[in-house]
Amino acid sequence: MDTEPQSTRPSFENTPELPEAKAAGPSLLKVVVVLAALAVAGYFAFGQTGWLPGSGAGAGGGTAVAWGHDVPDAFSASAAQNKPVLLFFTADWCPPCRRLKSGPLSDDAIADHIESNFVPVKVDLTSPGEAENLAASDFGVQGIPVLIVADANGNEVARTHGGNASQLAGFLNRYTGSPVAAAR
Repeated sequence: MDTEPQSTRPSFENTPELPEAKAAGPSLLKVVVVLAALAVAGYFAFGQTGWLPGSGAGAGGGTAVAWGHDVPDAFSASAAQNKPVLLFFTADWCPPCRRLKSGPLSDDAIADHIESNFVPVKVDLTSPGEAENLAASDFGVQGIPVLIVADANGNEVARTHGGNASQLAGFLNRYTGSPVAAAR
């Protein structure tokens, strides 16, 4: 007897197609595509121009901090200039980082204070390489944005995760001999 074993799995060979499911699929896809296109268009139309609060270049009303990008060089400059290092760990994909950059860190008074009293260095974790990963590991960075004040020997003095201009000014004032002038 050559009989094949009976399968216990259900067969879907003769299952009728459901026209309702076919019709709903493409229309839902169209809605998602249209919404995504509107979101992208809105970002480029309003988000980049500074029309929305806290958006666009110069949205803070001032100039951005002139950040260095080499951590070892920043510590060498810190020793030579007798200034603490201010490390800014950030990434392009991080909304709170973007708000900090376009808000408090673009405030003229804060930017001037940072450049006068610190050796500023930005550690960009958008696509981190070995140097950025090492810096993040050395300072125990587990979330961004984070601003870290460190002495010339690389010892962390303090850290903050941002805030508004007056909160950031208060943080910076604790580690310099002069107050931030009239941060908004």
